[in-house]
Amino acid sequence: MLGWGMERCAECGGLLPESGDCWRRVGELLEVEQRVLDGGEGALRAHYFAIATYQLQHPSRMSRVAAELLRSGVARMLDDPVPIAQLRREVRRETRGVKVAGTPGDRSEVDPRWPTDWAVAAVDVLGRPDSEYVVAVREWAAVTIAALDAVVPRRA
Repeated sequence: MLGWGMERCAECGGLLPESGDCWRRVGELLEVEQRVLDGGEGALRAHYFAIATYQLQHPSRMSRVAAELLRSGVARMLDDPVPIAQLRREVRRETRGVKVAGTPGDRSEVDPRWPTDWAVAAVDVLGRPDSEYVVAVREWAAVTIAALDAVVPRRA
């Protein structure tokens, strides 16, 4: 224990908010988005990177198959972005019939090599100025994919 308000999330390694629930960070990310994103394609992509990257760093919330599909989607959006509407159609098609939900905190379906401590977590993105949000979430996604690629080979 690091002291009051200094505990770390067991899945991402980021400092926990006072509530002790890292999921609260998603609400904080959405608050920033409400202030700075304009609703255009770049804003939609930033939202995708934020939510998808949070999920990748908290894989117990997903099945193993869903985590791999999400990982592939984020990597693709970093390398060769497609319109968000197209991505949504593809995700719906790929996840049809796939169990996507997991039990938060239960890592029994998570590859044991999947990191639990990340160089950048949601709390780091939230610590940057709002004006850097779009860049910050893309960097967060890129660092997360690179860390995963270093320890867990992608499925073919």
